[in-house]
Amino acid sequence: MRRLGGGSTAQTAIRILFIVDRVGDAVSGAEEVDGAVRVLRSETKLQKLDFWVRYPDYLAFELLAEAEAGRLDRDWAIGEAALLVEAEVPELHVYPMVRYLRGAYERKDNALALLKSLGHLAIRRRTASVLDPRARRDFYLLEKGAQAVASLRAEIPAVRWYDEQAVRAASFAAHLSGGQCKDRQYRNEVYEGTPLGAVIPPIRPRVLEQLGLLRAAMPV
Repeated sequence: MRRLGGGSTAQTAIRILFIVDRVGDAVSGAEEVDGAVRVLRSETKLQKLDFWVRYPDYLAFELLAEAEAGRLDRDWAIGEAALLVEAEVPELHVYPMVRYLRGAYERKDNALALLKSLGHLAIRRRTASVLDPRARRDFYLLEKGAQAVASLRAEIPAVRWYDEQAVRAASFAAHLSGGQCKDRQYRNEVYEGTPLGAVIPPIRPRVLEQLGLLRAAMPV
């Protein structure tokens, strides 16, 4: 049965770690966060990446769009998209999201608090005023968090799906801003047409059709 929400606090925290590790930028010498190794800039980007990690059919849709545009290796992108839509996704990873005014969104406060308490993640607000409610939040993966990611990757096969999904998302979204990720998701008419407050529906049949068309167009 498909479930709303991102799973347990620990599951959400694990996804966040993999997303920041795989999609975040390397920390420059000018960054003022001690012990930080990578940074994901803006909560908007974190939310949009979490959507792609949790919706394999929408992620496959983006990979195929990149293949068509010539921005990703065609064989690789088609192969990865096929892995995402031609087999059933393990039930552990099926966590739909609800569409709000700015698209897919879900509060992640408990998972972020857990990661902060463990010394895995630091969060900094980027604004002229700390009281600005629109302040951008940047997420820094700390050295201890990087060690945790490496241990999860090596020791717990059940969570490697999230890691693999983050790698796929990074192939086209690493250089995008949060706003650009949001705009890209809204270019999908099913996503854009989902009523406010409703669960964003799957698009697997459509992606399978597009996958078949791209395969048919490949040279023999």
